[in-house]
Formats: sequence, structure tokens, C-alpha cells
Amino acid sequence: MWGTDINLNDIETRFKNFVFNYRDESGEDIYVKQIRSILHAPEKVVHINCEHIYQFDRTFYAQLLDYPSEVIPHLDRITYQMYAELHGEETDDRV
Repeated sequence: MWGTDINLNDIETRFKNFVFNYRDESGEDIYVKQIRSILHAPEKVVHINCEHIYQFDRTFYAQLLDYPSEVIPHLDRITYQMYAELHGEETDDRV
């Protein structure tokens, strides 16, 4: 991304790796479960605990802290794409 030392492809790879591979203490894949469950939820929200990101990938965590206004909107788009993929829907990259 211009003016930063972050690469959006790297952010996407790191975020997807986190979402699909992070497990809580009981071994549950809590983020994939959240994304799957919002299909029937009244509020379409995925809650991410940054402590989990810190534990899983400190480089990704540092990028999130250093460039939140660049990284968070990108994470929103990636989350929407993952949601659509998990539910077999077409994605619109303009979102």
C-alpha cells in the first residue's frame, strides 16, 4: 500500500491463515464458526479478539496496530469474501 510498508496480499494471506487456523483453548475454530453463523444472525458482525491475533501472528498484529485505517477496511472486504465463499455466494469486490 502506497506510503506504508504493508502489502495487501500479505495482509490477506495472514488474515485468512488466522481465521482458518486459529483455535481457542478447547480447539474450536471460533472465527470460521462466527462467519458461518452470521447467515442467520440479525446482526452481521464478526468479533475478532486482537489478543488472539497477537498470539497467532505478531507481524500481522503489528501491521494492524501501525496502519489500522488501511488494514481494517481490507479485513472487512476479506471477511465478506470468506463469508460468501463459505455460503456459496458470488462476491462483489466493490464491497
